[in-house]
Amino acid sequence: MRLAAVRYGLGSLLVAAAIVATIGLHYLSVEHNRFQFYAAIAVVAWFGGAGPGCMAAILSTLAVEYLFTPPLYNLHVYPRELPDFLSFIACAAISLAISTRLRRAEQALQRAQQTLEAAVAQRTAELRETNAALTAEIVERERADRERAASEAALAETQAQLARVLRLATVTECAAVAHEVKQPLTAIIANAAACLRSLDRDPPALGLARETVSGIVEDGNRAAAVVSRIGGLLRNRRPSIAAVDINAVIGEVLGLTRSAAEKDGVAIRTSLARSLPAAAGDSVYLQQVLLNLVNNALDAMRGVCERQRVLTLCSRLTPDNTVLVEVADTGIGLATADAGRIFDSFYTTKADGLGMGLSISQSIIAAHGSRLWVCAGRRPGAVFRFTLPVATAPST
Repeated sequence: MRLAAVRYGLGSLLVAAAIVATIGLHYLSVEHNRFQFYAAIAVVAWFGGAGPGCMAAILSTLAVEYLFTPPLYNLHVYPRELPDFLSFIACAAISLAISTRLRRAEQALQRAQQTLEAAVAQRTAELRETNAALTAEIVERERADRERAASEAALAETQAQLARVLRLATVTECAAVAHEVKQPLTAIIANAAACLRSLDRDPPALGLARETVSGIVEDGNRAAAVVSRIGGLLRNRRPSIAAVDINAVIGEVLGLTRSAAEKDGVAIRTSLARSLPAAAGDSVYLQQVLLNLVNNALDAMRGVCERQRVLTLCSRLTPDNTVLVEVADTGIGLATADAGRIFDSFYTTKADGLGMGLSISQSIIAAHGSRLWVCAGRRPGAVFRFTLPVATAPST
């Protein structure tokens, strides 16, 4: 309402201004000048709209007819005044129509501009969002490409490491089998040579030949068992646990190594506990462990000349109810650095060693649920010990 009052008030004010301007022109002897009324109508229609413009046109018509058309101060339109009166109305209507149309066109143009600006702003915002999303996607793709490249590099490195591990595992298995089968093969060769000597006698000693051939068969079976058990150990196959007389296993190992000990001038001493309960273990595996430890002890004493060479094997029952086996020598002993790595694969202190014997022996004892370790003895040399659980009597 206030805005409408302002518009209509503006129309009345402009018509009044046109009247004043016309009166002034009359004083200046300018007659029949109606331009100021047309201008007032056009301005009112432009700024106020069609309603105030129509009001301005009506007021202007009345003012011209009443104030400036003879006879003055009379609203009656005489026939002689009719052409001039109609001409003024037509010109006022044209001014009103043109100004109103121009105002509507201007308003439509403004609305179109606002709509266009809003559409441009919305489209710009959408383009910015799209650009931000595209930028984020590009960054994500670059990150994914970097991660994929890193993953491919890590995969290639892993494959290379796996290939090295597989090669190492193959070498380890071959070395382990070669190391463990060496002893029975040596025994087979020795028995075969003894058999040939028995047959070369005149007459041939067939009894001795028969005994050596039996030994060859026994050593061949033992070599096959060693290959099978060591292969199974390397493939994480558990030992065949049964009740084992550990003293009997020690006796068998001493029987196999006695000739080598006598050849090197090594005195063998045993301290085997009587009434020792059976241990839970695999006899073939345990025999290989003891063979490794005894052969290592013999090798360690081979270069000793200033003291007696003594190999000692002990067995006893520990307070925590496990069977303890000990192999001691009077050899050159172990340096501190060697003691920390003596059970590592391929680590050896011997010039012709493979570095597999103690590693395999430790794995065998670990597969029995026990441990193998080395410690300093009361005299020069080294002491290797391992424990085995006591065999459980079968329930009836």
